[in-house]
Amino acid sequence: TNGDRFKRINNLGAITPGSSLSVPLSVQFDDAGTKRLRVTANVVDDSGDRTRVTYPVVVEVSDRHPQMNVETNESVVGLTSDGAVRIANGLSTDARNVEVRLSGSGIDFVDDRAILSSVAAGESVRVPFRYEPQTPGQQDVVATLSYSVAGSRTRTVSETVPLDVDRRRRNVVVQASQTGSASETLSVTVS
Repeated sequence: TNGDRFKRINNLGAITPGSSLSVPLSVQFDDAGTKRLRVTANVVDDSGDRTRVTYPVVVEVSDRHPQMNVETNESVVGLTSDGAVRIANGLSTDARNVEVRLSGSGIDFVDDRAILSSVAAGESVRVPFRYEPQTPGQQDVVATLSYSVAGSRTRTVSETVPLDVDRRRRNVVVQASQTGSASETLSVTVS
């Protein structure tokens, strides 16, 4: 792709007629998508004659990340609520140096950052958080997950979920009526 050389391996040894040679190559790409590559083999025979063979190779690169699910509660302006980010690592390797950051316009987070040393392959973890909405209406909670896997740079994935925030009601009216005998006690709890 673009004339870039990704890997070069020299002096692989001899191949007898009719045999094959497997050469493991490992390449990482920054972006997902279809990559059109060329594998070029330069061969020298016993006579010293050189032959160059080029094979086209098409590779589909996927952008896989651990999955995130952001959970929030019913929210009211000025009241602290509980939420959580669930992280499920469906990768075949551990996610290391895991960091979860939370943000949102009109939302204050008690602690907007959590760090985990790792999330094992196939493991799921729950990262709780507390937040206090400051503005009524629909707000967005943004959870950003940063992590690394062996031999890789830091990867980042984000998820945005809507949060419906109700206005705080200052006047609470409780009406109660009693049926039956007048000697019964009526108990009302307001929370």
